[in-house]
Amino acid sequence: VGVRFKGNSSFRHPSVKKSLKIDFDRFDDDLHFHGLAKLNLNNGFKDPTVLREKLFLDFARQFVPTIRAAHARVTINGTYWGLYTVIEQVDKTFARSRFGAHEDGNLFKGEASDDAGGPMGTFGSALTWLGSDPAPYHDHYQLKTNEEDDDYSQLIHFVDVLNYASADELEDLLEPIFDVPTALYALALNNLFVNLDSYNGSAHNYYLYDRDDSGQITHIHWDTNETFGRFLMFLSPADDPLRLDPFWIPVGGPGGVPQERPMMSGLWANDVYRNDYLCALATMLDSGFDEDAVEQRVHELADLIRADIYADTHSMYSPSAFEHNLEADLVNGQDTIYGLTSFVRRRSAYLRARLDELGF
Repeated sequence: VGVRFKGNSSFRHPSVKKSLKIDFDRFDDDLHFHGLAKLNLNNGFKDPTVLREKLFLDFARQFVPTIRAAHARVTINGTYWGLYTVIEQVDKTFARSRFGAHEDGNLFKGEASDDAGGPMGTFGSALTWLGSDPAPYHDHYQLKTNEEDDDYSQLIHFVDVLNYASADELEDLLEPIFDVPTALYALALNNLFVNLDSYNGSAHNYYLYDRDDSGQITHIHWDTNETFGRFLMFLSPADDPLRLDPFWIPVGGPGGVPQERPMMSGLWANDVYRNDYLCALATMLDSGFDEDAVEQRVHELADLIRADIYADTHSMYSPSAFEHNLEADLVNGQDTIYGLTSFVRRRSAYLRARLDELGF
């Protein structure tokens, strides 16, 4: 099989515990692991609990098509290398398992191309209009399937409608080509968990899949290890991550200029979609995003991985940091790592009050 390092910030951390991608069919097209062609092993970067990604994806699965996550003891040449989070790859195998065995649609990753700087490049996959020429879209959206056809036409058409259809005509023009309910739940999930290294904030770390079964483009989450408020770029100095407004838009530049996010502002401009988005937030608050439910799940998972956390000599955090951060904040200078259960308690309390103000 093929094995390589992966990651951007997580790779540059000085620990020897790097994230890895395993490519089972790299040298043999017929070789798979339990039906999967690829797996990702994430190293717990910026997460003393190694639970953030697992908790988010398990919760998100109630509402949107998403990848699976588990934990694994990783050994290299017989030596225990540490506890990792195992993440399913978004690829053709994923599409066929979620949407149908004959799926062969175009899969785009919202991330700068290697020529445009890759993950080190600008955060530019915001679904803003770049013109009718496909060339600029190649810089910000990587086609991961059907590469030889190199067909960006459906993506460009989607971006055109998203940016230029009026609020009144949006439903008629957008719904035939875009899975709007999934997008609204995806945006709500990012806001709920303050997952800002995503379309909501950094404008990358997501996929768009053009489905054969419905003809619609569907949003898929990716790289969610910085949920629970671990990525704070694009917040203004006045923003409190725990009190992030449901209609928060990221800012950038010295003057805190609002960033363009047409999949957010465009959908919210339509009264039906705005209402559906707030209903999605209210539904999730009543579907397990509360302190008691999360505390029970956190301790269930913590009991499962605790021995491996304590044995992990390559971890970026101590066992005591793991124990403390399950419930309480860790503060290191200006960096606050929110406790899992305390984050949910404060975030859910704020959002319930805010939704009450908005009539939900």
